[in-house]
Amino acid sequence: MASLILFEHENFDGNSITLENDTPNLSDLGWNDQTSSVKILSGEWQLWSNADFNGVALQLTSGDYPKLSDIDARFNDVISSVKAFVG
Repeated sequence: MASLILFEHENFDGNSITLENDTPNLSDLGWNDQTSSVKILSGEWQLWSNADFNGVALQLTSGDYPKLSDIDARFNDVISSVKAFVG
């Protein structure tokens, strides 16, 4: 089973939420446009800028990502949906 932790601030600081399932709308969990860092505990994930897996996607493999904006400047506080990637 794939899982990840989304963090409110860079360097895994602030509030966090752990997910194990595709989440088409993070607003439903009170977590829209808040993610600045991510830990991918298992699997590969696509992080989407818009709800329902729309907009720009960032695909990440297992690992720690303390500053999403270092990977792609567009990905700070814009994540609205997440999906486990099955290749």
